[in-house]
Amino acid sequence: MRLAGKHALVTGSTKGIGLAIARAFVREGARVVITARSADDCAAVAKTLGPAAVPLAADLSRADEVRRLAAAVRDAMDARVDVLVNNAGQPRVAPSSELAEAAGVNMLTKVLAIEWAARGVRVNCLAPGYVETPFIQGLAAKGILDTQKLAQRTPMGRLGTPEEIADAAVFLAGDESSFITGSVLTADGGWQAYGYL
Repeated sequence: MRLAGKHALVTGSTKGIGLAIARAFVREGARVVITARSADDCAAVAKTLGPAAVPLAADLSRADEVRRLAAAVRDAMDARVDVLVNNAGQPRVAPSSELAEAAGVNMLTKVLAIEWAARGVRVNCLAPGYVETPFIQGLAAKGILDTQKLAQRTPMGRLGTPEEIADAAVFLAGDESSFITGSVLTADGGWQAYGYL
């Protein structure tokens, strides 16, 4: 078990990529806080994952909720979090906002990695491409995205799966990546290598 004994907080972990990461972390021996806005969703996911999953709902768009979650996590996880996965967020569809947000996250990753490295904290970014999630499926159903065209445009000829992204997250959270910090791990089937549309 690659994450045995580790405590993790995975935000947005009741569906899509976040859920896959939480499942993979539990499978690899971690104790995981399941968090999203809905307490019922958090409880349902934690029940399916078993005793290693701790449900703690919070609306991370509100500062008071973030503080409340931090205190609850501290209590539930014996005042220790080894791995934080900032997965929750508001997805953007406009290319300009996606690019600006990605650039900001990439730079923040590097700055935080430099600031925290001497304390033994590693900071990395996992940058997935198009992944078969309920969100992407919903956009396709509304005609906003054409998943067949996205797959054709992706050099590997398909969209990714949440489980593939979760496996990359396990790698970044585990000891195999102990000398990796300040990096952006792109898991996009070759999308960036091929160039932007």
